[in-house]
Amino acid sequence: MSFSQDAVEGTSLGQMIPAADIANLVVAELNETSDSKYTLLDPEKISHGRTGLNAAFVGADQKDYQVFLNETADGGTIREPRRRKGGGGGGNGGGGNSKEAKGEYQPNSERNQGDSKNEKSDADKPKGNKGELKTGEQRSPSRRGSRANVAPFAIDSGLEVADSPIMLFEEALPTILARSGFEGASISAVSLEPLSFKIKDDKKTWNVQYDVATGSVSGTEDKPEEGEAQLSSMSFRRYLLQLHKARGYPGEEVNVRSIWAVFVDAMSFTMCFWGISGVVMWWQIKRTRPIGTALLGISVALAGIIGYVMWVEMIS
Repeated sequence: MSFSQDAVEGTSLGQMIPAADIANLVVAELNETSDSKYTLLDPEKISHGRTGLNAAFVGADQKDYQVFLNETADGGTIREPRRRKGGGGGGNGGGGNSKEAKGEYQPNSERNQGDSKNEKSDADKPKGNKGELKTGEQRSPSRRGSRANVAPFAIDSGLEVADSPIMLFEEALPTILARSGFEGASISAVSLEPLSFKIKDDKKTWNVQYDVATGSVSGTEDKPEEGEAQLSSMSFRRYLLQLHKARGYPGEEVNVRSIWAVFVDAMSFTMCFWGISGVVMWWQIKRTRPIGTALLGISVALAGIIGYVMWVEMIS
């Protein structure tokens, strides 16, 4: 089932920061703490992945459910999770399947249980205004680039959004579920896929992932595909050479290479017809037969000699 803006209206989701704004904040923070200057690319492609912001809960009927929030936070869907064949029957109600993994953590009611000496209250945590980043104690920018294949701007943890989408969603969930007919639901886990976006510096383009739950920033170099790299480095001379060397049909798929192959075959047939028809017309003029025969023989012999010399040159 789906829920609309009516179920979301008046909840904490009204303070949700758009994904593009979060990406801009991350880039601004990287520019402040890095030697390089980064620019955000393709803001329309920024997203939290396929599942985005979602949660697992147990309804009053003791069934497991999942709720997915739209990217624009103006609605979403609720459905029962698919069961794997041969899987165990344990649900999320007892917390046995709730994991504190990357981008996934238990709600406040479960997180607050345990050793209070090893946990900080919300009052002790660093706070910021909406649309700002706050720096936690775990942030470790000194480890940037210290490992192989790690982006120079990588941050292990601690770069947190002041109004965390996960916390806002967790706070709004009881109201949303009640308005959607799930009164008394027990939330077992809330998760958010890392925010994915692209940035570039003076030399490279990077695919960046920002994990809102842990405050970590990671990235990999965005390398073009082999075909794109060849296209970007292809000169006009190389382009003409590739056109002359292109041969054959691409298979069942019909594309521009198929059209080019048809043109090449048509031109080859036309040239052959032109040559054969010229020989036929020449042979009908008796007075030109002697000189034509001599020229034709010289041409064939010369072509054969050049061809043989080129063959010897190539194999040597």
